[in-house]
Amino acid sequence: MFRLVEDCELCANSTIDGLSSLAHPGVEIAEPKGVNRETCVRVFVRQLLLALKHMHDLRIAHLDLRPETILLQDDKLKLADFGQARRLLRGLITGEIK
Repeated sequence: MFRLVEDCELCANSTIDGLSSLAHPGVEIAEPKGVNRETCVRVFVRQLLLALKHMHDLRIAHLDLRPETILLQDDKLKLADFGQARRLLRGLITGEIK
């Protein structure tokens, strides 16, 4: 699991409203207590980037990253649905989506 990281310089202009798109329909993300909205967004974005970095360090590509596969629970972000994930071979370069 990924621990809560409080200091992050990413997405400084984001709001918690943007996280609502990551919640399942009908689920609302509560206003954080004791933490401003921007800090909350930065924490979740940092956790997402750390999760992706960890996977890429292990040479694993998720290949199906979308709001439905990003789960928010309390102060933790979790990636789900690894059905499309693939182990990358050494020297293999993945393409870009344009």
